[in-house]
Amino acid sequence: MRILIVKISSLGDVVHTFAFVNRLKSAIPDVTIDWLAGDIYAELIRSNRAVNHVWIFRRGDWGKHWRHPRTWSELLSMQRAIRREKYDVCLDLQGLLRSGLITFFSGAAKRAGLAGAREGSRYMYDTVIPTPKSVHAVDILLEALSIFNVTPPRKFYTCSFNP
Repeated sequence: MRILIVKISSLGDVVHTFAFVNRLKSAIPDVTIDWLAGDIYAELIRSNRAVNHVWIFRRGDWGKHWRHPRTWSELLSMQRAIRREKYDVCLDLQGLLRSGLITFFSGAAKRAGLAGAREGSRYMYDTVIPTPKSVHAVDILLEALSIFNVTPPRKFYTCSFNP
């Protein structure tokens, strides 16, 4: 099975996603996990042995020059390269319009994302993963294991605070 994770930004979000990636790889050792991420997080993600390949999203350059034809050419080239990989699942764990569009155009057989997705991104998925309320971000991400028939570990965190 070949999986593409779309989690482009935020250091905390990237680190939280490691729990999902590690659990999935331990449950399905022969799975291929690729990750599309912002360029500043690529080396950190590459340090995780569960990840096979990191696609680079040049957020800073492309964001500043989004009107430039070269930016669009690079984005389309990346999109074509991702489609050639023929992913079984593209999993949007970012939940924003940009990540939803990447998921939609990935060409993956299954396009999934979390129910809490924003900016209309959930309309880009054919599978919406229900997410619990009032739990830690790691536990929410671990719910995505359900689409692979992998049981999430027990809840690690609670978000309640009683002064």
